Amino acid sequence: MPVRNLAMALLMPLLASASLAQHGPWAVGVHVGSYHDAGEFKNFNPGLYLRYGPWSVGALHNSVDKDSRYVAYTLETKAPVAWADTVALTVGVIDGYYDSQWVHNGIAPLVAPSVSFKAFDKTRVRVALLPGIKVTTTLHLTLEWAL
Repeated sequence: MPVRNLAMALLMPLLASASLAQHGPWAVGVHVGSYHDAGEFKNFNPGLYLRYGPWSVGALHNSVDKDSRYVAYTLETKAPVAWADTVALTVGVIDGYYDSQWVHNGIAPLVAPSVSFKAFDKTRVRVALLPGIKVTTTLHLTLEWAL
């Protein structure tokens, strides 16, 4: 097992469990797909994630046709406009990308502002913006259910 896979496997549960006693409800989400404004990338990015309060862990098949795992912390608040449910900023780390200026040993920073829309009682549609650094800017779609 490569060192980065071992590090991610150990890091994700540890960070996710650090706040279990302090924060809100559970939610499960499905990564659906992405739109890229440039380049040759995969737009179908299936995956799953689990949220507990502000913490989330997940896995998906990424846009460069590799598997990714991530751990993240989300600051979320009620949207200031009537047509949206919440606005959020998610920060964390994700693996499965090619090394570059911002990616080391396959591990990259994850920064994603997002907006969610209430679809049904406990279901939200979330659209995240993944800012591009010299490559592509991405819109990413997920579906999320409160448990």
